[in-house]
Amino acid sequence: GELNPNGFDGQVNVDAGSGYTTMDLIYGNRSAITYHSSGGSNPTYVTVSVDYDPPGDGFFDHYDPPDEIFPQNPDSPGRLYWPYIAVGNNDNIHIMATENTDRRLQRLCYCNSTDGGNTWSALQFVDTVMVISSVVDASPVSNRAAVGYTKTQDTTRQFINDVVYVPSEDGVSFDFRHDKVNITNYLDDNDSLWAYTDMDIIIDYNDYINVVWTASWESADGGYYYRTDIYHYSEETEEINIAVPTHVDSGWFDIQGGWNMPIAKMNLGASELGGLFMTYTRFDTSDVSDGGFGNGEIYMTYTYDSGVTW
Repeated sequence: GELNPNGFDGQVNVDAGSGYTTMDLIYGNRSAITYHSSGGSNPTYVTVSVDYDPPGDGFFDHYDPPDEIFPQNPDSPGRLYWPYIAVGNNDNIHIMATENTDRRLQRLCYCNSTDGGNTWSALQFVDTVMVISSVVDASPVSNRAAVGYTKTQDTTRQFINDVVYVPSEDGVSFDFRHDKVNITNYLDDNDSLWAYTDMDIIIDYNDYINVVWTASWESADGGYYYRTDIYHYSEETEEINIAVPTHVDSGWFDIQGGWNMPIAKMNLGASELGGLFMTYTRFDTSDVSDGGFGNGEIYMTYTYDSGVTW
């Protein structure tokens, strides 16, 4: 429809330092957007903005989910940033967010709202992580929900991580202590395809959980190569398959952007016909700027056999 028919300037929120935006749909295709803010008018930090009813006019109600845990020390205030949102078919809002701290280790937390953002559950501690990787999704056909993240295995190196998800059958209650499913279960110093930074999770129309992540190759000096695959796990088959194989030489270091790999920033979608679709950013040595920096392109791949072939 017409953009901003009432002359509204179209900003979702005017808080300073807003960013890391993710969104989903709520209440008949109205947008529910989450992001963090470093300052400005209340609410600050993690915010959820929901489109007015009817949608399309560019006006939003702002909600303030819990985003503060007890401080680690005076320099680590215990505030959460980098939120990720999912809305279930029952319109429950799920939020995952990571601690903004000067410490190497960060706490990962979860909360939800069952009334569109007016009230929120208590903040739940999920795990301790070293990278910002948490994602959450809700089923399009049931009340199921699932959160996913890369679980730290070696606190001296950021890229030594397992891929973990936690399901919830009712879409409200999670047992983050006992229900963790470790997909990769890598063996320290014996495996090389460590999970690093980027992942996504989706519950498909058959109600199965699917997870994708970047698998990085460890180098002989204890660092990592830029050689990377994208792996896919299906709860239906309990199999891991390569969705996108590596395509560049391991020594290429001209990729720009925080934690970018040659293939990165995956995002999953599901079809009612049974397919899974994944977009991702790909960098290539043949496409670089005058300064030698890689120009990312957006690609798509898909599967109709639960991730066996793409």
